[in-house]
Amino acid sequence: MTHINEERVMPVNNKLILLYLLDKIDMPVAETRIIKIILENKLMNYFYVVQALDELLENKYILNANINGKPAYEISNLGKNLIETLKYSIPILSKKVIDRNCIEIKKNVKKGTQIYADYFPESDDQYIVECKILEDDFPLFELKLTVGSKEDAKFICKNWEDTAPSTYREIIDKLLEEKK
Repeated sequence: MTHINEERVMPVNNKLILLYLLDKIDMPVAETRIIKIILENKLMNYFYVVQALDELLENKYILNANINGKPAYEISNLGKNLIETLKYSIPILSKKVIDRNCIEIKKNVKKGTQIYADYFPESDDQYIVECKILEDDFPLFELKLTVGSKEDAKFICKNWEDTAPSTYREIIDKLLEEKK
């Protein structure tokens, strides 16, 4: 009887672990990378990962963010709210493993992701700024804007690296707002 109850509770913990991971990484992550991170850290088995991802996507706690036509996911606002509410339900050991490895996990996720920003003059008082997020050299996100000074253009380029993942998420969330 106890074994049956553990099977019912385990997928909920798995979902929370995945939400916690995606919240900590704070950028779209390919499904294969998520699976690799979870398996390498022995947080759950492959079948639980796939099942939990499917259920989280179905319930809109994560969003599909295909990268180069491959399945990828990012946490939704609904998922962020859930993780904030239930973060104390996540097994402490799992949180410690994710927290401890979060910097390395982000580096591994970003290996295939390039953040790019540059500017060029359009006229004496206009500069074009191009900001991009590339995943394995494929444009995941591109933004081109005109600003009125070289200083503004430089400032935007400088800040793009730190703000690219959250800016991307905010724009996607805003564009999909009515769909949710």
